[in-house]
Amino acid sequence: VIAILLFAAARAAAAQGPAADWRTVETKHFRIHYPTPFEAWARHAALEIEAIHARVTEFVGYVPSRRIEVVVADPAAEARGTAIPFLDRPEILLWTSAPESESGIGDYGDWMELVATHEVAHIVHLARPRNRASAVLVLLSPAPFGPLALKAPGWVTEGYATIVEGALTGSGRPGSSFRAMVLRQLAIEGKLPDYSDLDGTAGWLGGSMPYLVGSAYLEWLSDRDGKDVLPRLWKRMASSRGGSFDEAFQGVFGESPRTLYDRFRAELT
Repeated sequence: VIAILLFAAARAAAAQGPAADWRTVETKHFRIHYPTPFEAWARHAALEIEAIHARVTEFVGYVPSRRIEVVVADPAAEARGTAIPFLDRPEILLWTSAPESESGIGDYGDWMELVATHEVAHIVHLARPRNRASAVLVLLSPAPFGPLALKAPGWVTEGYATIVEGALTGSGRPGSSFRAMVLRQLAIEGKLPDYSDLDGTAGWLGGSMPYLVGSAYLEWLSDRDGKDVLPRLWKRMASSRGGSFDEAFQGVFGESPRTLYDRFRAELT
């Protein structure tokens, strides 16, 4: 699955044209690559992205050791971003087209700020190596991903980045009327997804469940056990005693993710 995502991201970037007049601007934690037609967008990103990095790393509780490669492109005129949390060379692809106002991500003030915050959150969250991991083993690995990138289910990775986007931009999905409407309607109809379907794509807005329901569940956990509980879960997953996602979750919350999700779903309904 990871390989397919990487190839898809590479093809999307290539669609912009490798023969284009590409430029690079560097900041302390980023190298931003862009074709000249997107210079204004990329320069705006370069001016703001260090402040975004500072806010995200403080919120997540981790600072990646590697500079992040950013590609600015717009190969399909869609509102999208991609993050690839390599431990040795983390990468982000930012598409410049803003979403329509009626879309699920249409609540934003500055599209660059929203998409960059979400994708930087992915890197800061998922590019955390295992505690005391050998640098040599990381460099020799053909796919150097950390334990969170390899173990966390999709509803966790997308749900958490969605929480970060809302907390740090004051916009995005968490505080939007769109997410509130979807959660309310699913609850009214008794159709909030089962835990096993959180990563699924079937049904109404199926592919959006990790962003909408997953983020709401993580918020519920944070409200229940304190704002530091999710950073503690990430640290537990990166530790030598972390085990699987379910084991790490049980160690932090005292119950399984499925059990607490059913409780969240019942309360919401």
